[in-house]
Amino acid sequence: MFIHKVDIGGKMNKILTMISIALCFTMINGCTTTGKKILEDVKNEVTEIATEVGKDVKKIAVARIEARVDMAKLQIKDKIKDEINSARKNLQEKVGFKLYRTREGDSYSEIAYREYRDQFLWPAIWYLNKDLSGTDPNKLEKDEFLYIPLLKTLTEDNRVEATNYAKGFGEN
Repeated sequence: MFIHKVDIGGKMNKILTMISIALCFTMINGCTTTGKKILEDVKNEVTEIATEVGKDVKKIAVARIEARVDMAKLQIKDKIKDEINSARKNLQEKVGFKLYRTREGDSYSEIAYREYRDQFLWPAIWYLNKDLSGTDPNKLEKDEFLYIPLLKTLTEDNRVEATNYAKGFGEN
C-alpha cells in the first residue's frame, strides 16, 4: 500500500497520517474498501506500537527495580558497616584497647601522638606490646598488629610513668 512509501519518521506520525488518509477516503468516496483497509492497517500498527511500548515499559520497570535493588544493597552495606563499627567500638570499650595495624615508617611515638595527641605516651603502647613486637621500641615492622590502650584506661600514674620513661629513654 502507498502509505508505507511515505517517510514521516516515527510510528505515531505514521498512524496519524494513516488515520488522516482513511478519513479522506471515507469523506471522498464514502466508506470504501480502501478506507476500511487503511483503518485495519492503523489498527495493526497501533497493536504493534502497543507491543513495543509494552516491551519498553517492561524494560523501564526492570531498570527501576534494578535501581531500587542497588539502592537497597547500598543501604544494607552502610547499615552493616555502621553496625560493625558500633560493635568494634563497644568491644574496645569493654576490653580497654583497640587493635592497630602498623604502616610503613610507623614508630611508637607517632602512633601515640596520633592516638593520644601526646608522643611521650608511647611507652604505654610499647609496654602492652613488647611481647609481640620485641623489646626494642625502635624496631617496628610494617603490618604488625599492636594493642593500643584507650586513653581513658590510662591512669594519671600510668601517664606520668610513661612520660618519664619516654623522656629518659636513650639517656643510658
